[in-house]
Amino acid sequence: MEGPIKMTLLIACLLILLQQGESASFFRPETARLSLLDSNTISQSVIDAEYAVRGPILDRAMELEADLAAGVDLPFDEIVSCNIGNPQALQQAPLSYVRDVLAMVLRPPLMEA
Repeated sequence: MEGPIKMTLLIACLLILLQQGESASFFRPETARLSLLDSNTISQSVIDAEYAVRGPILDRAMELEADLAAGVDLPFDEIVSCNIGNPQALQQAPLSYVRDVLAMVLRPPLMEA
């Protein structure tokens, strides 16, 4: 694996862990390798993280969807869920940089195309 790509991946992993509240003390250059994170070394707080979509906005959206389905006359025809990380519902192009880097790290021949 090429040095810059490997470092990009390691930095991305480090940033994710730091966002989850982890200390940077686990990161040592002499142990930096792709197998740094696995089910035995990843923080329990990352494993236990939950992403629950709920709350008053979702409740109201569900009420409005039911009204639309029942034929209630509303000033709109559909509900677009923007609270669940789906910007493509609003025609935003997918953000693919991290996915592209991971693909090249895991399959280096992709860089030759």
